Amino acid sequence: MKKIYIYVLDTMSDWELGWVLSAMSVADELKGQQYQIQFVSATKAAITTIGGMKIIPECTIEDMEDDACAALLLPGAQDWTSEKHQAILKKVESYLNEGKIVGAICGATLALSEIGLLNQFLHTSNSLEYLQYFSKRYTGATLYRHDRVVNHKKLITAGSASSLMWAKEIMQELEVLPQAVLNSWYHYFSSGEVMYYLQMMEEIAKANQ
Repeated sequence: MKKIYIYVLDTMSDWELGWVLSAMSVADELKGQQYQIQFVSATKAAITTIGGMKIIPECTIEDMEDDACAALLLPGAQDWTSEKHQAILKKVESYLNEGKIVGAICGATLALSEIGLLNQFLHTSNSLEYLQYFSKRYTGATLYRHDRVVNHKKLITAGSASSLMWAKEIMQELEVLPQAVLNSWYHYFSSGEVMYYLQMMEEIAKANQ
């Protein structure tokens, strides 16, 4: 089974992963689900999110199965400047070269700018000024797009206010959900209209027939 690795670290913005986990819970209702989420970190010690949640990583970076990896997701956090996170950042460029998906949101985009990656890919973030002010290595202003989410060569970036759209783009790239299910899931959570929830349930039933 292919794996979606989610990197967890202290001060992580836990809410930015909520929609990814929501979509994956919908995927679990489908027959033949081909992806497994696994939480990875620098060590197996529990991390504490900025919201106060405790998460125990399931594996370390050294334990990651690169061949089984379909996507690596990097949430925002205040702790990205710590040296211990350099090991996971080193995997990002090789994963992209291998055609794997890398998703980065909020502070994780700043971490990618600090290794020079955003000087090579179209991208977005919290703002262009955010990257220019906080990153010493950032020279990618011409590649910056003032969009909520940008997907360029499977690098999917987003700002802190766009976690729902970020999750939708990741799920679409992975083909985790049939398009009709994904669309109704997205429309339900973006609008609150119950008709989309009912459509989602109908589409799940059709997909499982």
